[in-house]
Amino acid sequence: MACAQVPLDEQQVTEKGPLGKEQTLPALHPARKEDRFFVPYKSPPEDGSPAEVEEFLEHAKFITEDLEWLLALPHDKFWCQVRRRYH
Repeated sequence: MACAQVPLDEQQVTEKGPLGKEQTLPALHPARKEDRFFVPYKSPPEDGSPAEVEEFLEHAKFITEDLEWLLALPHDKFWCQVRRRYH
């Protein structure tokens, strides 16, 4: 990983590319983002039936798994994922 003294958007990283050859890219380059579908948040049902509550809890479990995956990423990869989703 690049030096922490330099802002992340100015850092460069060297990684193996798809063919195994090393390549240097900006730390926040779109090619470093993993393709992953994130389950969108849905608020809990107001006065929902037991089935609706169960559906919400199952949905929340998937959101929790997405967040745990995201938070387990290294700092630069985290921001690459987040930055590219919302910009």
